[in-house]
Amino acid sequence: MTESIPIRGRRGFEFSGIYPNSIGILLVKESIEVVSPAIAKVFGGVLETNVLGKEYPWSQERFKRIVLQYQGHAWTIIYPLGPCIEAEVCEVSNILKTHCIYIAHEDTSGWLIYKLFDQGKCIEEYGTGTDYTQEVLEIEPENLLELVLEKEAQGTPLASGWDPRQWDIYFVEGYSCYKFRSEEYTTTKEQLLDTFKFLDTLLRNQDAWLPDWDYLPWSEVLNAEKANADDFVRVDALHYYINLNQVSN
Repeated sequence: MTESIPIRGRRGFEFSGIYPNSIGILLVKESIEVVSPAIAKVFGGVLETNVLGKEYPWSQERFKRIVLQYQGHAWTIIYPLGPCIEAEVCEVSNILKTHCIYIAHEDTSGWLIYKLFDQGKCIEEYGTGTDYTQEVLEIEPENLLELVLEKEAQGTPLASGWDPRQWDIYFVEGYSCYKFRSEEYTTTKEQLLDTFKFLDTLLRNQDAWLPDWDYLPWSEVLNAEKANADDFVRVDALHYYINLNQVSN
């Protein structure tokens, strides 16, 4: 059983909060002491350190992001983030000259993505979600490469996101599309089909752990149900204050 393993020894993907939400989570391979100021610089917000156990009532005027690091882990975790912030993640990776892992799900499109950055460059990427080839391009998925080549020859290339050649593996199974590329790791089509198992493998390859909600401080009182204070190196928060009058105007 995974829960029998102490927190400092846990690795892999255990997070159950991806579906059906729109959410992004960032892991940065650096100490929280270094990561928190960098996150505040890139994402804004008012940084407060050592917030574990403090009370923050929910309100329309304020929301927060949590930054934390577990004992025995090289990675710092930041959540919740948006599902479309690759540019900001790239900036964090570049500023700190380190690896970043970004995992996100966008509920409108139904797509889940995983991206591994190294010093600002995306070196590994996995994505899966609803295939829109027929809806957008009005062709069968198996004819996609033929259309890409045809448009290139005509001088009117499709957007790069449609080009299957940029992926090590690209295929459609049923109504879902799967794609993967990596400068570090090779895999098979069959492994991509089991999304959560594959994410678990990718995180273990990086000696990283994304825990389930029970291990994350996320409530009005910032405590984790299945993690104690001594399980954390530190827990910080970024506070954001919203002027509702400006929003309404």
